[in-house]
Amino acid sequence: MTSKISEALSVARGVISADPHFAGFQKFRIWDKRINETSLPAFGVGVPRWTDDDKQTQTSGEVVATIVIALKRSDGDLESLAFEDAAAIKALLLSALEDDEHMLNLQETTYQEDSAGEKPVSTLSMMFSFTYWPAAL
Repeated sequence: MTSKISEALSVARGVISADPHFAGFQKFRIWDKRINETSLPAFGVGVPRWTDDDKQTQTSGEVVATIVIALKRSDGDLESLAFEDAAAIKALLLSALEDDEHMLNLQETTYQEDSAGEKPVSTLSMMFSFTYWPAAL
């Protein structure tokens, strides 16, 4: 993974952690399936897919990574909170990661609730495409 993508992940984690809307949220790895109720609320940031810098530079000149933000909660009006959380995350990431040399687009948002445990747990997932042009850097 390129340092530019790693930097974008770090920035995303930082702006979410610093925002008062997400005060009290713990960070988790988005691939971790062992999140328990005592760990909530929590959020994770990850990259499930990216293009190779060298290959893309020779063709289109752009590198594209998929950045996923996953957020889990167990208290409150979970669905209403998910709408608020999604709006806050989108605004934070657009202001922090999009500029003349980087483009960020929200590709998809999904929401689900798991009510198999003592309390329902919601999962909000947001998938963004993060594009940059190495030749312009």
